[in-house]
Amino acid sequence: MSSTKKEGGIVARYSAEPFFAFHSIGAYEDTADGSIVVDLPWMKNYTFLEAARVKNLRANVGRPNGTNPHDLPATFRRYRLPNVLDQAQGDQPREAVFDFELPFGTCNIELPVLNDAYRLKPSRYAYGIHVEKPGFLADSLVKIDNQQRKSLVYVPKTETLCSEPIFVASPNPTSEDDGVLLSVVMDSTKRKSSMVVVAAKQMTEIGRANMPFVMGYGFHATYAAA
Repeated sequence: MSSTKKEGGIVARYSAEPFFAFHSIGAYEDTADGSIVVDLPWMKNYTFLEAARVKNLRANVGRPNGTNPHDLPATFRRYRLPNVLDQAQGDQPREAVFDFELPFGTCNIELPVLNDAYRLKPSRYAYGIHVEKPGFLADSLVKIDNQQRKSLVYVPKTETLCSEPIFVASPNPTSEDDGVLLSVVMDSTKRKSSMVVVAAKQMTEIGRANMPFVMGYGFHATYAAA
């Protein structure tokens, strides 16, 4: 328990009720009280991983199917890890504090991204894939405002599968959300993909590059031959 951030090693141990998180949104130190703030796309369990089975992907990805139980997005949750550097706590596990969560219907999120300039710092906005119509896996993009605890959603005009967005800041940004999101979307009916450019402030489409073929599912873990 004498480890420091420079030395590496375990500084403190925490426990919470069981849950599953596929990715993390962000984390930072709250200098007001020394706690660590952790934002996660929270899931009750890991049953959604059934969606990744090939037969389920072929049956459901990019197709509206209200009976499909395996949508990808999760609930936005915030936890706090208090008294991280309190040596008097010893080596006993401490309780992670559940801070708040946002309504799943309007704020569900997965494959989350932040403005890179705000990683490991207090950030207000998170972006990710989102489900407006259950059973589609991910049909839209969401912007979550964790200060006002609300969201803005971009829904393509035609039903398409949206992939992990990438945030690109403006050359001289004046705010955290001053920039655009890039996302590859797939129209499964036409079997063609497009890259859409979405204004991060308003979550409205401002550009699109249509492709004559189907691209891989976005920018996440995509590999190509040299």
